[in-house]
Amino acid sequence: MLNVENDNIKPENGNITPSEVDLKRANIIADTFVEKVETAAPVRIATSVDEKKGAVKIRELYEKILGLPARTEPTTVAPLAGRFGIPVYGVIFAIALAFYIVGVLIDDKAVTYGFLALSMLVTILVGAMLFVQVLTNKNTFNALFPKRTSYNVLSSIEAKAPAENTLVIGSHYDSDMDRSDVVMFLKDKNLPKWISRAFKALSIISIPVLFVFEIIAICLPRLNAGDKAVMFLFPTIFCGLAIFYLVTMFSYKKRNSNIGHEGLQAAGVSLAVADYLRLHPELIPDNTKVVLACFGAKECGAKGAEQLILQHYGRDESLINPVVINFSKVGDCDNVVIQGDRQYKNIYDLKINNVAFKAIKEECDDVAFRYSETLFTDSTPFARRKIPTTTIELKKGDNELSSAYDKAFKSALNVTVDTMKYMQERQQLFRGEKTIM
Repeated sequence: MLNVENDNIKPENGNITPSEVDLKRANIIADTFVEKVETAAPVRIATSVDEKKGAVKIRELYEKILGLPARTEPTTVAPLAGRFGIPVYGVIFAIALAFYIVGVLIDDKAVTYGFLALSMLVTILVGAMLFVQVLTNKNTFNALFPKRTSYNVLSSIEAKAPAENTLVIGSHYDSDMDRSDVVMFLKDKNLPKWISRAFKALSIISIPVLFVFEIIAICLPRLNAGDKAVMFLFPTIFCGLAIFYLVTMFSYKKRNSNIGHEGLQAAGVSLAVADYLRLHPELIPDNTKVVLACFGAKECGAKGAEQLILQHYGRDESLINPVVINFSKVGDCDNVVIQGDRQYKNIYDLKINNVAFKAIKEECDDVAFRYSETLFTDSTPFARRKIPTTTIELKKGDNELSSAYDKAFKSALNVTVDTMKYMQERQQLFRGEKTIM
């Protein structure tokens, strides 16, 4: 149990107060972590050679700094099956449009029906794949895509007594794909935001639009020249713009390590928190195991976090009654507790969110609740399995020298300690050892 008399705890609010030496050590750890990993692996696109190099370097740093065993766990990922494969889906959609155009323009009835039928099948396929693989992030069509290997890096502070709870301190180290020049142009601050949003909406709406035109073309096989022109021009222009946007969404030539910098900073702060807990074991309840997890393949759909669950949850003793704190990034943004994914209705654990919010609020005034603006975070796979989880974005300090991570570290540390305290209280309630007043 937590010892409230310990010198590391403020008597007035229960928050941890690291010493100046501890803060300096935390800053050195975070800075060293980011520098070493980015030097060893500048661009850590999921399943790339650099991602593997990054995983190896992180494992080395875990072992050196924590003095505890660490391991890299390979995970099988189909990177092109998810959002990284959107250009591939654009190409498949282009094939459907080509079949449709041939079916509309050819006068032979049998050939027309054949190409329109092919167009409908491909349109249904690409629509289903986009919805299932990208929008809902499931793995239904993974067998159609090449498999590659990503890596999670894990270390743990074992429980002093038989483990009854597991706290997972998660972060990620992989980089996102570069956006193409077309997408960056649409996102330019001088352009209205509705232009970019219109292209996104167009890329989704165009699929059912083409399907409707395919049905019309099949039902009305004998078209005059004017009707054919309408049936040809409108879908070609409408769907052609959507296909152009999909195919040019990512750039496979650019390589920008800055895209993964904020996530790597969060991984560095997470390591500093684990190091502090190792040096102050009295802060960890006797029956609680702390797992430090650095996930790969986050940017292609949180696949690293998903694989951690599939490999260990309910299969061994690595994740006993787990609770997950996911430190998503450390940057210039305000401190934010992510409530879930606004568009996809994955809501994270409300009580854990409140614990995190209060812990950060006692350290910093600028903290807010928000829904994630990205498709999925590393908390999503846990939330889907009803595992208590929260995702947190931390603000880095203005000082770029010796204390840039002070507030982020203290916020992360207090969130971690308060969450462990909540885990104990929840367990006592479950056992009937404590009642709600």
